[in-house]
Amino acid sequence: MRLSKLGTCGNKIIVTANDFIVGQEPHVFDPDSKVITLLQDLLPGIGSSLPADFVDTSVGCFFAANVPQLGRQLFVTDGTVAGTRAVTSISNGAVQQVTKLSDELVLFVANLQGRPALHISDGATAKTKSVLAGGAPIHDVTQIVTLPGQRSPRAFAVGRQGTRRHVFTIGASSARILAASLNDPDMDPSGLVAAGNSAFWSAITKNGREVFLSKNVQDARGVGDLAPLDFDSVLPGPVIAALGRGSEAVFVADDGIHGQEIWTSSGSAATTRLLVDAVPGAEGLRPRDFVQAGGLLYFVGDDGITGPELYVLDQRPLGASLAVRFGKKCKIKGKAPVIGIHGVPELGSIDLGFVAKGKAKTAPAALFFGAQRIAVGVGPCQLSVATLFTLVGVTDLDGKVEIPIQVPNDTKMLGATLHTQFAVFDPSGSVAGILDLSDAMEIVVGKRSAD
Repeated sequence: MRLSKLGTCGNKIIVTANDFIVGQEPHVFDPDSKVITLLQDLLPGIGSSLPADFVDTSVGCFFAANVPQLGRQLFVTDGTVAGTRAVTSISNGAVQQVTKLSDELVLFVANLQGRPALHISDGATAKTKSVLAGGAPIHDVTQIVTLPGQRSPRAFAVGRQGTRRHVFTIGASSARILAASLNDPDMDPSGLVAAGNSAFWSAITKNGREVFLSKNVQDARGVGDLAPLDFDSVLPGPVIAALGRGSEAVFVADDGIHGQEIWTSSGSAATTRLLVDAVPGAEGLRPRDFVQAGGLLYFVGDDGITGPELYVLDQRPLGASLAVRFGKKCKIKGKAPVIGIHGVPELGSIDLGFVAKGKAKTAPAALFFGAQRIAVGVGPCQLSVATLFTLVGVTDLDGKVEIPIQVPNDTKMLGATLHTQFAVFDPSGSVAGILDLSDAMEIVVGKRSAD
């Protein structure tokens, strides 16, 4: 059996697999039984439905796949054969770019009157519809990004209405063109990236291509004209990345003096600065392909001597807000609790909350805090935090618990590191029939984002 695309589906793995009998079709791998099961032969015979774009939500795992006569459609599965079904039946569907908006909603692009348009779905066919901004659909979407960890679902997209491309802000029930994009509709936006509760992108202005930020529909502004006259200081495309978890970004720019180097900004000219002149001179390091992993920012750079090489940037000395998952959740049948976070761990934060969702409903839960990581096996679970103090809560009818905390606006807290892990008490728990343990998260308190 040949495997290709992978995605999570609850405590299982959904995978595109080819057994050379039914072609490339959706399968599910059960980590407990170590068995791969065919979910459905969506394109019967030796043809392949080519499932991809897997997105895991609380209502199921969404994906796109080809079916006879209708082309590519949106599907959802609960990880069982019986629970795999089509959500859409759009003529020449062309479903792509499936993106998680919230625990219950996904965004995707599909055919609408002969053009690719943005759609939204909660898994119910009757409630799956096109997204409208000012009463009109959003076509030719090139990018969709969602803001991670926000209590109210929110996303941004680059798309077109009529002949003009805009940046749109999207909620669970509405969408609007960003103010800056509306005022200057020929900006040709690109490089859209989510950063904390904001979005950054690049666009063309009278001063050349520059970087913009938006926190809401009325707040879209340039971060500064970095190069003289109408010189493009920023290249089009994906040359922007979030700095940690906060509402700050790093981007590649050329100010006409230092060449292509990494700059940083939290959304204003006053906070926009050259991070480091890594290669002095007019060429610069020419960074590209930013990737976040383990609290570090990796990228490819070329110093003009050794050629393209892998570089790493430690974000902690820059005052970045970090939230990095580590450790292991319980290896159990059913849904083990998984840790998450709402808000940004920055100075003065009043809306920070830690969340977990598992199988236990209306059950007591404890959130452990510690200064050090450990790895102590507790049955099929792992205790990952050397606990200093504990906060408590109760899971709801969906098995979800949230415990809020506030971060003092005290510069002494800048760079403070804490490790957190949930324990959910459950009579059918993995540890002696008492509790289940989530995976863990390291948070680093960052500087306050510019308002």
